[in-house]
Amino acid sequence: MQSRRLRVASGLPDASAFYDELAAFGVSISDSGNDTYGARSGHDDLVLAVSYAVWKAESGSSVNEWIKYVRRQIEGRNADLEKAARTEAERREGLTPLQLARIDAHRARMAL
Repeated sequence: MQSRRLRVASGLPDASAFYDELAAFGVSISDSGNDTYGARSGHDDLVLAVSYAVWKAESGSSVNEWIKYVRRQIEGRNADLEKAARTEAERREGLTPLQLARIDAHRARMAL
């Protein structure tokens, strides 16, 4: 968008939804250095569909290459989630029920 290689027609029915998704789209870097892309909140299906079309148009690569790329992203994200769950379980080990309740209440307030 910034380089003007992609422009969205203002009359397109889902143009505003696309811009909303694009604004919420970002990258996160795991502790192991892997990058994953997706919506910080909400949907990202329009952004991913458009990104595939742009990638295909510019690279000429096959659909299979795109699928392999997406699978690598998903596998990396799943590994990061599993590691985070293990780390969280280790942190909570040995805490009293009152300490756990305070932590959970604090997190709930922070999520609002």
